[in-house]
Amino acid sequence: MAAAYVPAGARVLDLGCGAMILERYLPAGCTYQPCDMVAHDDRTLVCDFNAGEFPDGAECDIVFALGLLEHLADLPAFLARLRALGKPVIFSYSVAESGPQDRSALGWVNHHKHDEILGLFDAAGLPVYLGTRLDHGQILGRAEPKPLASAGAGLDAAATALGRLAARMLPAHAEVLDIGDRAGLVSPFRPMGCSFVSAREIPDRTSADIVLMLEAHRANVADVVAAAGTLGKPLICTWPAESPGIPNMSALEPAMKQAGFSLQCAEQAAPSLSLLKWVPADASARAFGQAPVKRVLVMSHFNSANFGDRLGYHIITSLLPANAQVSFGRFDPWRAPEGDYDLLILGIGTSLLVKDARDPRFVELLERTPKVVGIFGTQFRYQYRHPLGVEALERILSKATTWWARYEEDVLAFGKGRANVRHLGDWLISAFAMTTPSVDKSLTIPYEVPSELSLDRMIQKIQSYREVESGRLHPFLCALTSAERVTFQEQTSAEESHQESGKFRSLLYDIFGQAFEAGQAFRVDHAAVRRYKDKVDTNIQDLRAELHRLLA
Repeated sequence: MAAAYVPAGARVLDLGCGAMILERYLPAGCTYQPCDMVAHDDRTLVCDFNAGEFPDGAECDIVFALGLLEHLADLPAFLARLRALGKPVIFSYSVAESGPQDRSALGWVNHHKHDEILGLFDAAGLPVYLGTRLDHGQILGRAEPKPLASAGAGLDAAATALGRLAARMLPAHAEVLDIGDRAGLVSPFRPMGCSFVSAREIPDRTSADIVLMLEAHRANVADVVAAAGTLGKPLICTWPAESPGIPNMSALEPAMKQAGFSLQCAEQAAPSLSLLKWVPADASARAFGQAPVKRVLVMSHFNSANFGDRLGYHIITSLLPANAQVSFGRFDPWRAPEGDYDLLILGIGTSLLVKDARDPRFVELLERTPKVVGIFGTQFRYQYRHPLGVEALERILSKATTWWARYEEDVLAFGKGRANVRHLGDWLISAFAMTTPSVDKSLTIPYEVPSELSLDRMIQKIQSYREVESGRLHPFLCALTSAERVTFQEQTSAEESHQESGKFRSLLYDIFGQAFEAGQAFRVDHAAVRRYKDKVDTNIQDLRAELHRLLA
């Protein structure tokens, strides 16, 4: 339960680590630093907290103190040292009024009631924002250091909420330009792989992927437009609200549109403060032409009963020109029709598995085919960072004319600096029309989606329900085009049970500009889904044009 408070990619300091059980449950990409009175392994920082020792200056993003506080003789002094780290603190404490009665027999040396322990944290400058009561009188809480400087306009009271909302609008693996030096609010919640570069003023140029302006509500329209127009990157900024939940856009929105930016999403950070995300407007679709007959091999898992693979098979055939003589190969079990091909298409919009990319038979096919186009996404991205995964993906990208990546996070993780990598989006959404549900009930889609229904009947069934829950990505994508509320369950690795695939997070970020919590229903913004469909449709036209050009 405690590990649920940790953002992906965080550096974790575990004070009083004991058997280091916490490490097993941390999200993907986290680094773990244990600290205790005795060394449990060669990583352990040894500190006797009751002797005044403390790991001052330890590099971390979040601090844990589980089962520790009851053993400390001078708790206020310890909390002061915690506050000096300036990081969020996840703690547990067994309160005196409802916990074990014989506290001394357990080695506990302080005996605070619920309100008293919260008061000690508050006095130390670590107010508790989130808390849960566990069994036997224990509480589990998250404390946040108070901002060292006022952000004005009621921002102090909403600092944690603002940081969380801004982090939800950031893509994983992005470099973030922080104008105004407010990254400290966002850093504890940042997605995996994010890094921050601070600037007091708007620079002339930046290599960053996205811009953060959490002091924009204290600036003016010209400053925000200058940051967007000069840097040409997606921009997340604060802005005064006209009324609670309604940003005052009368002056800002026309100016941003003139600068070539559109509003992707907006959230209420405080009663008088909005958080806005602006993105460069999409380019117009380019014209494409016709081409003569060529031999094409499409390698995928088209033979799978999986909903997405079945559907992707039909979409790729709709994009190829009439002169393409098409054969279909499969990875598992391996089958690639013999012969030489003019074009190899790798994937049909679903995930490419590292084991498939490393298959010697595929490597030989890749090397002898003159032209290659990739149409796939990634999942369980830690596998691609293993040396063998890096080698396999590098081999494909160095050969491919273009990798049409399913997610923006795919591009940020593996496509930076490559002119042949483009963000396609999940093209399967093109198979689902926007429609209105007719069944006022909830549909739960099993992980193993029944394959006896035809694709059109399956789509019709999913789109008929007002509320849908799915552990499969593409039935969930289908539901977004109709359902009013949806819930997802992120897929986990069979080899590493605590490793999440990341597919749902990446999809939601692409569509809505932010991530949502697994297992929690949320209302679907159908306007955002329509914008995403339009964007993907435009990209599909570009992909079709490239296929025609390569087969000319």
